[in-house]
Amino acid sequence: MAAADLHDELSTLSLGNNDLSLLLELPKELLLRIVSYAVERGVDPQTWNNLSLTCKYLRAICKDASVRVILDPLATCKKHQMSIPNTDCALRWVRGCPHLEILRLTGDELDDYEMGEMLRGISHLKDLEISFNRSVLGTTIAENINVNQTNLRCLNVEGNAYNLQELFTMLQPLRLVNLEELNITQCQGLSDIELAPVLQYSKKMKVFRADGVHQFSTSGVVRLAQELGTTLTELELDGAEVLDPGLIAISENCPVLRKLWISFCQLFTDIGLKSLTKMKNLTSLKLRKGFEFSNEAIHHLFNAGQLDNLTYLDLTECTGIKNSALAAIGMNCPNLKIVNFSWCWDLTEAGIEHIIENCRELYLLNCTGLKRLTDGPLQNLQRRLPELHVLICKNANRVSDDLLYDLFQHGIICVNYYGDVVGGEQEEVEHGSITYKGLQLHY
Repeated sequence: MAAADLHDELSTLSLGNNDLSLLLELPKELLLRIVSYAVERGVDPQTWNNLSLTCKYLRAICKDASVRVILDPLATCKKHQMSIPNTDCALRWVRGCPHLEILRLTGDELDDYEMGEMLRGISHLKDLEISFNRSVLGTTIAENINVNQTNLRCLNVEGNAYNLQELFTMLQPLRLVNLEELNITQCQGLSDIELAPVLQYSKKMKVFRADGVHQFSTSGVVRLAQELGTTLTELELDGAEVLDPGLIAISENCPVLRKLWISFCQLFTDIGLKSLTKMKNLTSLKLRKGFEFSNEAIHHLFNAGQLDNLTYLDLTECTGIKNSALAAIGMNCPNLKIVNFSWCWDLTEAGIEHIIENCRELYLLNCTGLKRLTDGPLQNLQRRLPELHVLICKNANRVSDDLLYDLFQHGIICVNYYGDVVGGEQEEVEHGSITYKGLQLHY
């Protein structure tokens, strides 16, 4: 029996299953492998409860330390088109898995008390996500981590806007030393002051995501780069309150950084931008709303030849950019797969032509708001860019519907002036993703 077939057998287990006796005759080592495979593929709450309550043997198997369980209760329920489990069911489910290494909980289904009850007694977590929950308090999360978790590697509290101020100040230093990934995106009540313990003790940090944290100051970014820079590989920030010294500190202290995304760059100038020529390991760069960046500085950044590893580039609303800078990008970044030049007003077909001519591996091209762009360089795009999958021309009023429909006929997903998918289900394109025929593509 194949592993997938065994998973299907487990997903329908019940006390009356005639095959259950045969399954239980398998050696313990093999049954452990089967159960591990099943839970990694996604087992809904009721199936897991049934499995662990079937007999003492299976209950022992489910609790065995070698079963590395990954549970995402809410996502699993949606995947199986089930109703969200009630609190009692969810608590029984998690308590039946004392060796959980990964637990992901998204949404408001559990309140602060219930979340505390769920976390209590789990002592092997390496990856904890409690995201978009407006009820749970930072004190509750911190208390449970302090008591139970010694090996936490990843913590994701994205979208918990204003209730986490005490989370990091309450965490014991020993609970921070192994942290490698932290996601506080859209936690708007936080600032670099509350994050001081993380900067002090989390010296293994590789991934730090803080987009939407508007109160991150210049001094906070400087300290982050100085304290954590040697290990950081991915950094996402909201630069609304950050000046050039913050960007310079990143370029000077983060030698292995591969991904740098900053959403609000309006306070940066050419001085900060030019410092990025030192970051030769970057593969993904986002600098949005860089209103003060001149075309000359952007040209210099890419013409220096240090960013040839880039596969992702987003310069949305860097309004100073002109066609000559795109020429430098095209010549020096041939490996680009996703590019976004939305609302870069002065770009014309000549600038986009530089990208199409030189970046032959493009998968997605976003030309939103390019009002001077015409059909010219987009003709026969299916032959010129054989890897192109998505073309976005929202608010690009000089790009014709006939051209976009022709490209759609050749297999390219196209978005027209109104933000609708050409020939599709008229689904909106926003917030960095496009949904087409049930598939979500991020850019």
